[in-house]
Amino acid sequence: MKKFYILIVTLVLSISSSADTFIVNSQSSFNNALSASSSGDIIEWTSGTYSNIFMDITKAGITVKAATAGEVIFNGSSRVEIDADNITFSGFQYIGGNIGTSHVVRIYGSNVFFTNVNISQYTSYKYLIIQDQSQYTTVSYCNFENRINTPDQNILSILVSSSQAGFHKIQYCSFKNFSGSTPGGDAGVEPIRIGVSSTAMYESKSIVEYCYFTQCNGDGEIISHKARQCVYRYNTFDDNPYAELVLRHGDAGIVYGNFFTNGYGGIRIQEASDHLIFNNYFSGLTNRSLNLNNGSTDRLNNILIAYNTFVNSAPIDMENGTNEAENVTLANNIFAYPSDSELFEDVTGIETWIGNIANGTLGSANSTNFTLTDPLLATNGQGYYEITVTSPAIDNSVAGFPTLPIYSDLNYDNNILLDIILNARPSIITDKDVGCEEYNASSVVKPHVNEDNTGPTYLMPTLSVSNSIKNLDNGINFYPNPVKDSDITFNFNFNINTLVTIELYDLKGQKLKTLVNKHYSNGTYTNKIDFSSGVYLLVFNVKDTFSNTSISKTERLIKL
Repeated sequence: MKKFYILIVTLVLSISSSADTFIVNSQSSFNNALSASSSGDIIEWTSGTYSNIFMDITKAGITVKAATAGEVIFNGSSRVEIDADNITFSGFQYIGGNIGTSHVVRIYGSNVFFTNVNISQYTSYKYLIIQDQSQYTTVSYCNFENRINTPDQNILSILVSSSQAGFHKIQYCSFKNFSGSTPGGDAGVEPIRIGVSSTAMYESKSIVEYCYFTQCNGDGEIISHKARQCVYRYNTFDDNPYAELVLRHGDAGIVYGNFFTNGYGGIRIQEASDHLIFNNYFSGLTNRSLNLNNGSTDRLNNILIAYNTFVNSAPIDMENGTNEAENVTLANNIFAYPSDSELFEDVTGIETWIGNIANGTLGSANSTNFTLTDPLLATNGQGYYEITVTSPAIDNSVAGFPTLPIYSDLNYDNNILLDIILNARPSIITDKDVGCEEYNASSVVKPHVNEDNTGPTYLMPTLSVSNSIKNLDNGINFYPNPVKDSDITFNFNFNINTLVTIELYDLKGQKLKTLVNKHYSNGTYTNKIDFSSGVYLLVFNVKDTFSNTSISKTERLIKL
């Protein structure tokens, strides 16, 4: 019997525990292993390509994984249902199968960790559906791509319960290359939809963070928000020529820290109330960077748009007329260098404008609502606009906009204490910079995620260091960040066994603790960060013990 060891690294002790591992390579051997397994056991698929495999996972507390991540490929009518709690499902590829009107993955259980999975070129309904009875499901480092059929079924669907919030997280995933019968139309091929119109009054409290969306052309909505109190943060929406993020039915869509670049649009606020749009970057958008709908159903009300940077894009469309949005506040934004002739169109005249900087022809907006000056932005080496040392945006915010609400059990930056790249902002409003960033000469404005650091680790590009160590940015990933509770998870993905050192420092450069100092290769390890709220530094060092080559990097860690 093969032994498997789970390592939990904390600041105070390490604990190892053993479990039984079942090696499987067929439908029958999987079924037998599942029947014999108990909580804590592992079912491990041997590397290979398998057809027509249905995994109906009904035993709680087990792990189902590929022996080597990425080397187990399912096709034909293969699919999976997870009907139990506390399941880890990891390392598989579903490529080129055909399951007709079934879903590739269906999750009923709670506390499911679904990670490092690639689903591509499947004929199916949804790629992944999280049922309404599920809670605390995490989907991380997965790729969802190029579904073959195009009818009215979204790609990743989170259903919402009337009796309990879901608290799901979608992290570090990539969504790519979806088409539809009418690109950008209403074909229902949204990469992510949370809720449906009939359940929009219920709370989901789900978070989509650090995900990458490109060429999502199957529908006009990249993300369709149809539930209350969901957060969309630190994502990259790039090169989507027909679609945008859309806040539909369901109050309190919270959108911050995202990059919307080189596409059709940024955000369409379609329905409902209490939406928050802050700390976002909009550039190179050809149709509109922001749109407030004036529909008669679920009329827009109480919308805050603050600390965003809109640059080199088509006008912002406020849609005046019947049923125009009410109680809209635009505060401390930068509007500059429009690609079209005007910055705004169809302004209603009933918006509240506070502390905004504008450069360019205003269009229908009133000039008295702005500081009309060049914000002195410059493109950096990555091609993104950022404020310069003499910018009038620095320390120039104006108070008076609505206070961001606190929602129970939903963690977000409601005091705007961070900027788009997680630099600290002052707590005093008038000391904050206007726009999405807080000026810092040593920081570079650029997206947190791209095609190279999202999706399964085995599909990420590698950089040879003595032909052995993967690019450190890809080799170590950690989440969540910011962290509210005490646990932070590190994913290690290296070509060989390496010596990993992770140390925690305060901003004064004082070392607080060595979190990790051990040899690792691939794996997931959890650390407990028992410190007060604040900003810390994680210093990573990875050493190839064969060649004696090492590489290092430093990342900010926010403890809320």
